[in-house]
Amino acid sequence: MFYEVTGLPEIPRVAIRPLAGLTLTTSLAVPPGPPTPAVRHLLDTLMRVT
Repeated sequence: MFYEVTGLPEIPRVAIRPLAGLTLTTSLAVPPGPPTPAVRHLLDTLMRVT
């Protein structure tokens, strides 16, 4: 699974098909404790797009 940014790659003898309704769980491992400013920024951004 990948996120298309600039178009699909051309690979001989390989078919790329979209999968409707597919979901993907992504995890992020960070050190324990309060999030750093960079992690907080990432989490805030993700909350806006989900």
